[in-house]
Amino acid sequence: MTDIRLAIGLVALMSGLMVMSNILAIVFGLRLKRLLRDVPCIESYDDLYDLKAEVRVQMHGALLGIALICLTLLVTITGTILYGRMFFFVAMLMFSLYVITAFWLSSLETKVRAIPVSNEEFQKERDHITHVWVKKAFPDW
Repeated sequence: MTDIRLAIGLVALMSGLMVMSNILAIVFGLRLKRLLRDVPCIESYDDLYDLKAEVRVQMHGALLGIALICLTLLVTITGTILYGRMFFFVAMLMFSLYVITAFWLSSLETKVRAIPVSNEEFQKERDHITHVWVKKAFPDW
């Protein structure tokens, strides 16, 4: 009886972590959609400020998302070791739902990185912001 309770607990924990990861990705995706709506073109320093502020939030959110995915992976490995392939297949089914959300979020990030700019100075700053977003864990501004 304890064995089945542990299995159910691991599935519930894994499900909860995946739901939290999906919710996090959706919330951050909606924030990017709002940025794209509010700043269709970088024409002022206020627009650059908005971009920087959103990228900062996205970078911190990505770290939280990575932590959630790592915990989910740890639970998946534990469940697979204890309960075999069936647990692994359940985990992959749930993970496939997250992959769909991640593709959607990735496409929004690509659109934000390509926001048009009105002059070369803003382009250099936008390029720096997007470079930091992609290459570093924390913003440098």
